[in-house]
Amino acid sequence: MIVLSSRRLAALALIGAAAVLLLMAIRIVSAVSLAEPLHVVTSGWEQESLYALWKFIHDGTVYADPYRVPFAASVYNWLFYEVYGGVIDLALRALALDEAWIPNLARLITLAATLAGTIWAYGAMVHDDRDQAFKALALAFAILVFWGPLIGFWAATARPDVAAMALEVLAVFLFLRLWPMRPTAAVLAVAAALYAAWSMKQINVFAAIAVGLFLLHRRAVRPLILFCIVLGGAVLATLGLGTPGYRTALFEAARAGFALEPMLRNAANFAVKSAPTLIPLVGLAIAALRSVEFRNAWLTDDRSRLGLMGFIASLLLTLPASAKIGASESYYFTLSFFAALAVAGGLAVAMRSEPTNSFVRRFAATGWTLNIAAVALVVLGLQGVTTVRPQQTRYLDVRRCVAELPKPVFVDDLYGSLPWINPQGPHFIVSFNYVLDRESGRRFESDGIGGMIGRGDFAALLLRGRPTQFDGGPVAPRYAESAQCGDFVVYRRRD
Repeated sequence: MIVLSSRRLAALALIGAAAVLLLMAIRIVSAVSLAEPLHVVTSGWEQESLYALWKFIHDGTVYADPYRVPFAASVYNWLFYEVYGGVIDLALRALALDEAWIPNLARLITLAATLAGTIWAYGAMVHDDRDQAFKALALAFAILVFWGPLIGFWAATARPDVAAMALEVLAVFLFLRLWPMRPTAAVLAVAAALYAAWSMKQINVFAAIAVGLFLLHRRAVRPLILFCIVLGGAVLATLGLGTPGYRTALFEAARAGFALEPMLRNAANFAVKSAPTLIPLVGLAIAALRSVEFRNAWLTDDRSRLGLMGFIASLLLTLPASAKIGASESYYFTLSFFAALAVAGGLAVAMRSEPTNSFVRRFAATGWTLNIAAVALVVLGLQGVTTVRPQQTRYLDVRRCVAELPKPVFVDDLYGSLPWINPQGPHFIVSFNYVLDRESGRRFESDGIGGMIGRGDFAALLLRGRPTQFDGGPVAPRYAESAQCGDFVVYRRRD
């Protein structure tokens, strides 16, 4: 293992953070533009969120029935649509922009949340330490958490994952700042931030559990009761006031089912992309077993205690949740912050005592070295993805083809079905569970897309390949192949 002084370790970490920012900059440039609306997909099922935001802006029903045409679902919590949709609507009106700018504007909001989260994470990790080398390490960890390989393109996507995580980090930052001197204010401020995090994405309860465990461990009975009443009451009131469609939508994503493969894949991706936090966390655990003095100092540091409680609680919740079919490593975002917080607290303590400091530094240096090497491979194009820009040509071609065809047109592509690509609609950005429900025999209006194709409800189709049937509906009786459009085959309705 590499042996470095604290200052050199900080320098190595900053190099790693700079590499992370370089890779992220390359990716962001490919996905976001201030010069033109870009038509790309940056995360799984992002199109579903984009369509829901479009509906919000056009005063549509966000939480619509996924069994009625166009079979779309909105699976995130209400604050995501209110904040993103409200800001986008304001920007479109103020700047006189076409709605094709909705994806770009949504990604800019997520980038703003990513930046805010970085600032709050740094504040939580630094806490009240004044050592310059440690501050540099804390900055590097904050950058890693919000801009690193685990986040990837999620820093510039039209989904609430990063924004919800940032609000959880804000809650931790406020708690660490306010708790020692103003416990009641701490509980109220944290409950508000955590309610906002849950209201962005309903699974983001990791920090709420961590704060609750912290208060329980400290035997802070009254603050704990107040915390549960305020946060729990706000959540229950929201569920009670919400429409039946809203309450159903909160659990829509979980209906896809669970499997071992996505859980193992997501856990492996998290481990590989989190070397700078997981490897030193192992070193700190070993140091804690070897030294009672260090263990006591580490576990009495509020950062470390909250970080470790959050890490353990989040891990126990994240592992089974990430087994959901279609889940990605985004489920590990808040867990990665708690790992970094626990490591930051441990390093702060270790840097004040030898030989523990030297021992832990070796692990930290190894983690950052591996991170630099892995990021370099991606930047050099040897592995991973650095750009989504080629999709722009694909979707501009789809929009051109749709414009030339009789309406309505069905496009066998979620992004290609969005209103700024296929303006007339209906816009079939179907829910993630659509195929599952079709296979299980659930009833859909008009017998689903297949039934509409079988009856000839569309004037034209853009299909991938040359299928004899689509979604159970025969193609040939009603449609004839007429042309090729990029990756799609054009079918026109027979006269």
